[in-house]
Amino acid sequence: MLFLLYSTQMVGGFTERSLDSIDPKIMSLVSDYMLNTIKQNDFKITSVQSQVVAGINFKFAVEFGEKHAILVVFRSLSQQIEVSSYTELNDEM
Repeated sequence: MLFLLYSTQMVGGFTERSLDSIDPKIMSLVSDYMLNTIKQNDFKITSVQSQVVAGINFKFAVEFGEKHAILVVFRSLSQQIEVSSYTELNDEM
């Protein structure tokens, strides 16, 4: 007998997520990265999306001052988490 599971998250595509659905460990890593690496303690997460790959990418849109950036956190299948990229966006985007 074959069972198919339905998921609203398409493999390879990004799906909007609510902030309260994100693992607190991932949120803590985002806060630590913004504070310790980017040197910003006053920032706002404006959106978050997830993408299923060989693990999950979490793409955070953040604002601080007049700047906007994208911070991507990767959670592996073994549940390890790390910041995989950080990109500041220019006003023309």
